Amino acid sequence: MRFNIDSTHALALVRNAYQYPSPITEDGGYFFTDEAMVLRDKYNTHLWINTLYEGSNPGLRSGGRGDEMAFEGGLADEVWGWWHKTGATMFQTDEPIMATQYLDEQGYRRPYK
Repeated sequence: MRFNIDSTHALALVRNAYQYPSPITEDGGYFFTDEAMVLRDKYNTHLWINTLYEGSNPGLRSGGRGDEMAFEGGLADEVWGWWHKTGATMFQTDEPIMATQYLDEQGYRRPYK
């Protein structure tokens, strides 16, 4: 199924689409397609991902790749590293010190142009 990125209906469908305990995302979802990466680069925009804790639904907002996995599971590369490699350039996290340290160590943090 393809969605028009400007469609309000599409945004409503994507919001909280991850249904725990579904398998974790392998592609990042609708906003991290090859087409979205082309638009990101063409217009010099940034893609944001929310990896915040979500109580009883780990990773709900991030396709299962959330702060719980990085902090409690020690798998920062499967969270912040994976999202960076998938195209995210901005993170909303409950673990800013750990995330910033990890992203710095990996050489993933760059100033905006």
